[in-house]
Formats: sequence, structure tokens, C-alpha cells
Amino acid sequence: MAQTLNSYKMAEIMYKILEKKGELTLEDILAQFEISVPSAYNIQRALKAICERHPDECEVQYKNRKTTFKWIKQEQKEEQKQEQTQDNIAKIFDAQPANFEQTDQGFIKAKQ
Repeated sequence: MAQTLNSYKMAEIMYKILEKKGELTLEDILAQFEISVPSAYNIQRALKAICERHPDECEVQYKNRKTTFKWIKQEQKEEQKQEQTQDNIAKIFDAQPANFEQTDQGFIKAKQ
């Protein structure tokens, strides 16, 4: 029971690291805590459970017997920033010229 609680606490730490880093693997868990492979698998299982409770924040991907944890919210924020930038660029290009005219003396004034 103590090992389970300890693994879960370590998984919570890895969850916070995942949020900052954006992606984690078993190797990251091993490097972070300098533990044995079986202990790292216990932490990985606990981290999977945490991700299952927060599907809008974390995603577990499996490829070639390798488990990767990905932080989803960060990707969504980057996509939203890109969309906002594209919208701003479109607004700039779609903007109508200001209602100004140049006077005989070279000054610019608003059209009336």
C-alpha cells in the first residue's frame, strides 16, 4: 500500500512536469527519479490513471510498445494563438483605407 501511494505521488509530480514539458515517456520517469524499471512502470500506470481523469488535458498514446503522454491544452493554446494571428492578419488586409485626404499644403486631414 505504501508503494502505491508513493507511486501515485510521483505520478502527480510527473503530471506537473508533463504540463510544463508537453510530452513524457517512461525514460523521462526513469531519469527524473533514478528508480528501477518496475517502479517506473508503477508510476506510469498511476500517470495513466491521472490522465484518464483529465482527458481534456492529457492524452496517452501507444506506438510500437512505447507509451507517450502528451499535454493537450498546450497544443490547443498554440492553435488558438495561430488562429488569432491569422484572424488579425485577415483584418489588416481587409481593412478599408482611412477616410483622409491630402491638402494643397501637403497636410493630411479627415474628409468631411
